[in-house]
Amino acid sequence: PLNSVKGTLVFDFDEKGLEIKVEGNKSLEWFLDLDSAKKDNLPFQNINKKFIKSSFEGTDYLIETGKGIFSKPNNETIFRIAPEKNSIDLNLSRKQ
Repeated sequence: PLNSVKGTLVFDFDEKGLEIKVEGNKSLEWFLDLDSAKKDNLPFQNINKKFIKSSFEGTDYLIETGKGIFSKPNNETIFRIAPEKNSIDLNLSRKQ
């Protein structure tokens, strides 16, 4: 359960992806930011609205979103994911 607002943040993982949603509060506006103290050597190369191109140890891959929108709101944030219809659905299994 969430402490500051009504609802429950639910993470559902499997071998191909991740779904994140808030249950019990359809009016909540939320997002997830990825921040890092060290900005060098991160795998994220190109951040687009529906996917992120990445490379790690010689393997190129995509992080795609079926539901949700990627953005780069400022120089401090690596990227932001905002939900669509209160849900984020990420495909983590696609190589480039």
